[in-house]
Amino acid sequence: MRGIKVKSYEKRDRCHLEVLRIIAIFLVFYNHSAAFKVFETEHGMLYAISLLLSLLCKVAVPIFFMVSGALLLGKSEGAKELFQKRILRCVLVLVLFSYCYYMKLFLRGEIEFSVIGFLSSILQKEIFLPYWYLYAYLGFLLMLPILRPLAQNLGKGAVCYLIVLGILFRCILPVVQALTGFAVNSNLNISSILGTVFFFPIAGYGIERYVSGKEFSKWKAIVLNSSMVPVIWLNYILAENQYVKSGIHTEGPFGFLVIVPTLLLFFDMKLLVKNEKLSAKTKKLLSFTGDKVFGMYLLEGFLGTGGRMDIIAKTVSELYGGVILAYIIEILCIFIIKLAVVTVMKKMPLLKRIL
Repeated sequence: MRGIKVKSYEKRDRCHLEVLRIIAIFLVFYNHSAAFKVFETEHGMLYAISLLLSLLCKVAVPIFFMVSGALLLGKSEGAKELFQKRILRCVLVLVLFSYCYYMKLFLRGEIEFSVIGFLSSILQKEIFLPYWYLYAYLGFLLMLPILRPLAQNLGKGAVCYLIVLGILFRCILPVVQALTGFAVNSNLNISSILGTVFFFPIAGYGIERYVSGKEFSKWKAIVLNSSMVPVIWLNYILAENQYVKSGIHTEGPFGFLVIVPTLLLFFDMKLLVKNEKLSAKTKKLLSFTGDKVFGMYLLEGFLGTGGRMDIIAKTVSELYGGVILAYIIEILCIFIIKLAVVTVMKKMPLLKRIL
């Protein structure tokens, strides 16, 4: 392929990506827990902390797409290899785990079993709501033959320009509209083009390719991260503004601001982990754990927060108080349990090939 020469990334250079995966799956678990909506009913400091955590947990899916972009957009694969190695695997995972959840609903008497009904359901919508990510990821894989040459031939300046456009059209203009009612002409608004499966993979690839610790001093990093101050402030302003208008608190405003903490987290982990001299054991542990993250996500419908597992949070809360801390402890426990379960699952011949 003609164009800019693509840097090849060695496996030993990917520890920061494993860290990002692990952080992201924790945030997914928090997003699916009862702790996510504490801000809807609480006041004062607990409300403020919950609102901030609920904003931050929304970076999980964009981070996963940035990691996918960093890992996949620099590769060169033929159509056959892409289909067999990635697209077919994603379809098999989607069908298998959706069917397992479908059977769970059937055994609980919530639906009637029907093969036609299952196939119709899986084509039209998610059988288990969090599996929407699998559909989005499948869309990303289908776009790889277009995204790869585009990303590989983007210079550093073009990547920076893309990020500026993303912040402008996905963050600044929506916030202005939410607070003032002013909206740019819909024909000019390109936020739909800068969608999750386009913007975040290319941004992840661009940061991975062009950003290095050599060009950033500690003070430059501090200044860059200071952009979270107005984001946190706007998060509260938007939440209160919505409450005044509707009388309820919802997660709606988080989508306007999530792009900034997502980019900062990816940037920070790349610089922090790259600059740390990690031991071989630490790298091995990160690689081992990061490799299980996808399987942990797939188990959300069977071994997630909520239901019987909430006995952990309820017990901790009754003994020590603090609902948010109680759910964080529950999430840690579930993380360890899922890590063990997925480790066993990956030793099974069929599951080993798709997880």
